[in-house]
Amino acid sequence: MGAAGAPPPRRGGVGAVVRGARVDGAGAVKFGQGSNADSLTITAAAGGGWRAIPSNAWVAAGGCYAFVVQGEGLSETIYIMASVY
Repeated sequence: MGAAGAPPPRRGGVGAVVRGARVDGAGAVKFGQGSNADSLTITAAAGGGWRAIPSNAWVAAGGCYAFVVQGEGLSETIYIMASVY
């Protein structure tokens, strides 16, 4: 089993998509080195299974955020409290 108990993605397939939003007020979540993507796509490794994708999640203000991770056999919501310094 892979992340959060999900089966590993098929070779070359999309393993999971991660999206985020602030839940206690206005505010967006952006992903990537340039903080410009609305979602993060994690693909399968060449030999099957999960591949680690280095990325960042950017928020403009502190608050409560939800990250939704969805893929084949996987749907999880993760809540975090973020502080901006």
